[in-house]
Amino acid sequence: MNCDECRPLLDGLHDGRFDADESADVSAHLADCADCRAVLQSLSRADDLVRMAASGGGKSWASFRAGLVA
Repeated sequence: MNCDECRPLLDGLHDGRFDADESADVSAHLADCADCRAVLQSLSRADDLVRMAASGGGKSWASFRAGLVA
C-alpha cells in the first residue's frame, strides 16, 4: 500500500469502520510512513477538538482555535 491508497482510508480506520484485514493493511503502511501517521494524528486531534467544543468542555473559543493550529 502507498500513501495515495492509504490516505483516503484513514478516516475509516480512525472511526473503526474496517474489519481486521483492512485495518491490518492500513496499519502496516502506517508503521513505515510518518507522513500518513501525522495525517491520522491530525484527524484524531480534530475529532477531539470537535468533541470538546460540542460538550462545552469548559474551554473558550480562543482555546478551541489554538488547538486547531497547534
